[in-house]
Amino acid sequence: MSRVACLLLVLFTGFLPVSAQSLRVYSEFRRIDPFGRILRADQGGTVREVLSPAVARNAYASWLAAVTMPPGKPFHFYVAQNPDDRLRLTIYRARYEQHRGEWIPDRLEKIEGLRAGVGPETPVVEGQTAHLFWIDAWVAADTPPERLRVEAQVFVDDRWIIYPMEVRVESARVPMTMNRFVRPAPLTAPATAQTEGPWSRHVCGADPEKANGPLSPSIRRFLQRNAMQDAALAAERKDFWDREWCQAPTNPASQGEEAYLRTRARLIFQRY
Repeated sequence: MSRVACLLLVLFTGFLPVSAQSLRVYSEFRRIDPFGRILRADQGGTVREVLSPAVARNAYASWLAAVTMPPGKPFHFYVAQNPDDRLRLTIYRARYEQHRGEWIPDRLEKIEGLRAGVGPETPVVEGQTAHLFWIDAWVAADTPPERLRVEAQVFVDDRWIIYPMEVRVESARVPMTMNRFVRPAPLTAPATAQTEGPWSRHVCGADPEKANGPLSPSIRRFLQRNAMQDAALAAERKDFWDREWCQAPTNPASQGEEAYLRTRARLIFQRY
């Protein structure tokens, strides 16, 4: 399939009804239920389009990809990059748990390789029309600053649906830090709530309750991991993050997706 045809598929997908075949990539803070809806806790503000994300080096970057299909419809989900050796890409399939009448994704199952198949044997919620995947990209410390093409891809009914992203590797490099996970916020809390503990510990010197038990892959754990990276960048810049900021109720973790992503961008671009 030509690149032009792939882009046309993306454009036309945006005009199809929810029950049709579609693919969309969201920020890590917009969790999707098994019926294609953003969770109630994550609905605040304008949903950001993920088209040209900036990423730091020596760090992970993550996105959520939602594939909408009629119930029981088989398909294959892929992730590709060009050049094909710059990032270490991993795909995880999200599993759902029911809490307070809402199906919430959290537990992640690692997919071997960069291809995930969904078929009749795949465990699903009754009537499920949306399948959620966590895309993890490790950006090595020595990756040259450049622009890369990363694509989420779905193959269904002998055709491709493509979601292209231009990933911008910036010069910022996350310092080496110990991953000290804290007790996660409840599943029903906004996704950005998972960032509060890492910021309190790494920037403000607080000592929140540590996580207990094995740390298996989950959306909440990876949100904390990514927030630790952001906080490590912030902690290096004492002229910007001070005690007054730590005591204010306006830190990025409490302001929702857009405010948090703007703060992350300021750190990556080193704009203060």
